[in-house]
Amino acid sequence: MALAGVVGRRHRSVADAAAMSKAKHLIDEDALVYCPIRGMAVDVETCLGCRRLEEYDLDSRWPSVMCRVEDDQPEQRAGSG
Repeated sequence: MALAGVVGRRHRSVADAAAMSKAKHLIDEDALVYCPIRGMAVDVETCLGCRRLEEYDLDSRWPSVMCRVEDDQPEQRAGSG
């Protein structure tokens, strides 16, 4: 899977990790990934611009993204990521 200007792995540190948990989501062959904030599949490039993105791995056999999901608050909908 090739994305313009994006390669490899990435990790973003989290200052408020205690209030968050991580959720791993696989990227399908159409470059779509489930977004827990929006409650539907979105283009992976949407994830790469999201402030909740923690890690991504585009080079593995099963490409995936890992994002922060708030533990104590209900998930917010579109436009909040």
